[in-house]
Amino acid sequence: MTLQRIGAKTSITSLTDTSTNAVKINTVWEYIRDEVLEAVKPKFATVRVELSQSTTDPVNDDVYLYAYPLPTDYLCLADDRKSDLSIWPIPGVEPYVIESLPDGTVCLMTNYDSTVSDTDAIYMTYIKRVTDPAKYTPSFINCFCNRLGAELCLSIAESGTKFEAMMNLYARSKRMAQAASRAQDYLADEKGSTSFEYAGR
Repeated sequence: MTLQRIGAKTSITSLTDTSTNAVKINTVWEYIRDEVLEAVKPKFATVRVELSQSTTDPVNDDVYLYAYPLPTDYLCLADDRKSDLSIWPIPGVEPYVIESLPDGTVCLMTNYDSTVSDTDAIYMTYIKRVTDPAKYTPSFINCFCNRLGAELCLSIAESGTKFEAMMNLYARSKRMAQAASRAQDYLADEKGSTSFEYAGR
């Protein structure tokens, strides 16, 4: 689909093809896929997990006392709004930052100690790296194809004009994919709300 959209002269049947176009697609496939997952934040990639405290203290323990390693398939938090509820319990865990330990393990750094008796565990809702295309929704596939097509315009179509056109298509399809994903939520306080905050949602 991507190759058709950028007007490539030859197509491929799978990513395992040895053709020039397949090699070029494979070079960027994983990076663009993860970029689009981060941008769209689709529901099929949204996961909620309990975080366990690391036995390794943060390097900046003068600021944050505890580290909670993130899942290896972590890409980003499921939401990036100020009212973000991706980390629970809130209030309590905040303030927090996401940084790495010296060994490279990406962690949530906080002063919240979930090991204390009668203290709630920390839960994170995040966007995971989904590698199985069978789990992708139609709107996500359309968006992914447009972003991948833009990238391939430079190496296959060799056209800066096509690149800009595909990026414009990507921007529009990203909004559609995000809207399709948000439409699966039910938030009680949005029903009948006349507040400016929820206007047009």
